[in-house]
Amino acid sequence: MQMIPRINISYAPGAYGNYIKWILYSLLIDEPLVSPFKESTSHSMDYISQNSLDLKLFHIDLCESVDIVAKDKHRVTLMHPRQSIEDDCFNITVEKVSTLVDYVLVPYFDTSSDLLGPHNMFYKGFRKNKLSHEQTIDRKDLGKRLGSRP
Repeated sequence: MQMIPRINISYAPGAYGNYIKWILYSLLIDEPLVSPFKESTSHSMDYISQNSLDLKLFHIDLCESVDIVAKDKHRVTLMHPRQSIEDDCFNITVEKVSTLVDYVLVPYFDTSSDLLGPHNMFYKGFRKNKLSHEQTIDRKDLGKRLGSRP
């Protein structure tokens, strides 16, 4: 097995960080490719083999602080750089993490993809809380507020 550098995926909620982790896993781990999307569009961690867990290659959960990234022995970790308003700003946290790992990947939204984040966050966040985004979001109103798209 090749040596995997220490990589942290730092991303805002909804920015598809787990999908980036799956892409890295599919490229770096020589195992059969398993889809992370089982029975829904939400992300399953079933693709991470027990061997990869035992070898501490890919961490399943989010690291909740820079200190946890520092102590974690997994080769690939994820975090939301800003967990609360008391935390450092996103950029400062990413800079701190960059001193602890070999690479930091920061998936983000631009004007061509900025609706993907709210979609992902609403879909997964509301599903976990057993709320329906259809009940809380007026799609017609959302379209009016966004105006014409480039």
